Amino acid sequence: MQLSETLQRVEGLLNATAWLEGRITEDDPYNALKRWARLKPDPPGDAVSVLRNLGLLGRSARDYFLAVMGYRARSSGSA
Repeated sequence: MQLSETLQRVEGLLNATAWLEGRITEDDPYNALKRWARLKPDPPGDAVSVLRNLGLLGRSARDYFLAVMGYRARSSGSA
């Protein structure tokens, strides 16, 4: 699956292609956070996974909370 080059430019996305495999890796930062929340972490592995992906987690949290509050991003062509 690949987004159009125009959409990627407008939305500020990386020019990349995604392969949807349907498999979540053991070092997934979201699962690491879930394990910490359940007080059953794998301390070295989960800590490293979360620290390596702080930017991704931060952007995801920002996008989630902005969506919950009803914020809609304006694309570059709108007034």
